[in-house]
Amino acid sequence: MKKHLFFTVLLCIFFAVLAVEKSFASAVSPTIYDYSLDPGQTIRSDFTVFNNDQNPADYYFRIVNIDYLDDTAEPVFDLDESPGEYTLASWIRRLSKDPSMQPMTKEQVYFEISVPEGTPAGTYTAVVFFVNDDTPAAEFNPANVGLGTNVGVLYIVTVQGDNTQIPEFVEFELNEGFNFLGYRIMNLPPATFETRLKNIGNTYFMPQGKVIVRDSGRNNIKSDMDLNPDSHRVLPGKIRLYTNPFLKDQSSYVSYKRDSTIINHLKYAFKNLSIGKYNAELSVDTRVTGDQQIVYSEQINFIIFPYKLITAIILLLILLFVLRKVLKRDRKDKRKKSR
Repeated sequence: MKKHLFFTVLLCIFFAVLAVEKSFASAVSPTIYDYSLDPGQTIRSDFTVFNNDQNPADYYFRIVNIDYLDDTAEPVFDLDESPGEYTLASWIRRLSKDPSMQPMTKEQVYFEISVPEGTPAGTYTAVVFFVNDDTPAAEFNPANVGLGTNVGVLYIVTVQGDNTQIPEFVEFELNEGFNFLGYRIMNLPPATFETRLKNIGNTYFMPQGKVIVRDSGRNNIKSDMDLNPDSHRVLPGKIRLYTNPFLKDQSSYVSYKRDSTIINHLKYAFKNLSIGKYNAELSVDTRVTGDQQIVYSEQINFIIFPYKLITAIILLLILLFVLRKVLKRDRKDKRKKSR
């Protein structure tokens, strides 16, 4: 059984969208709880369920542990109907019955969280799904979240004791382009900076920091990006990836990624056209509990040079030059033949 399970904050944000978007049939609020509890402690928790549909609905609870894959934050659900003693899903007990709700109504539901005596210190996570079909837990498919049938609340419980937050810096890199004489050469923005942090302790930490892009002289700031604007946590034993894209015009890039036609590509290319040297500096504070903060600082020098566009223009000019020579020669040949 998994002992330290995580439901990604990305999915929490997804739930938050569900909670306010009226087009979905059901919603919950709040979408996340973060508790610090002692072994043997019991607390009561509650949230509000909304039936935003025009029809009555019967709802059921599903409590599952969560993990995530590698550094991708892609959720993995543990659907075991008999979770182990030291997993959060086994500590959550519902106090409310499965509600039957009338159209456009809301209802408060209550849960109890009881941490067993002797539970090892650390961070534990699970999600309480709220579904409108009575599917057995073993057959329940969390992938249906977002279809208006399944929404949920994330629970994060840190059990007190011998808690350790041990951050480890993994890397700060720019994947686009290629290396040349100490610079990363890329064709067009976005320059997507990837920061990976690892937690080898037993309790989550929540890093804060900046990725600041300046010109080559480091005088003018071109972009000041929050490393972790959505407050993503690094769970015990996990590596977390944080991405920060640098580009001039976000809307044209989004349009191009959504519909990669030649017209959209040209709009994106010209609106984000850049030539120059840049410096990206990462400064991250891992926000570890205690008096001494652990800070990491890294830098990347990179050049944006639209070599693909320039190469295409040069090839086009060469083609036009050759074509002009050929046409000129043909005209000369025709004049000679006419004499």
